[in-house]
Amino acid sequence: MTSFTKIINQAKDRGVSLILERWFSQQIEPFGKLLGVNLDSQNKTLRLEALLNGESEPIHITIEDYEIVEQSGQTYLIFNKGAASREWISTVLTTFLFGRKLKLPESYAGMIQMGL
Repeated sequence: MTSFTKIINQAKDRGVSLILERWFSQQIEPFGKLLGVNLDSQNKTLRLEALLNGESEPIHITIEDYEIVEQSGQTYLIFNKGAASREWISTVLTTFLFGRKLKLPESYAGMIQMGL
């Protein structure tokens, strides 16, 4: 990969990270505050940091594989595997998130799809 291509990919990843951060912040709001999102589209990795209500230390979540799927005019994001800095959160993610379709709002779908 050339330096120019790498710079373009990093800029694209930063832009999509900001869009994902806005969307994830809305989703996590009842449970705490999202502190940051970092996308690496080349390695299909997504890292999130959040401070959950009642916790004194932030948690770190790494999504190691994701995909975008379109069905019947809707766009979905699927997280296939990953882990969290706390074992119980990894278990929750495995049980309730990994492998399931998350419907992307139309206002975010196009921008996220272009970047991922």
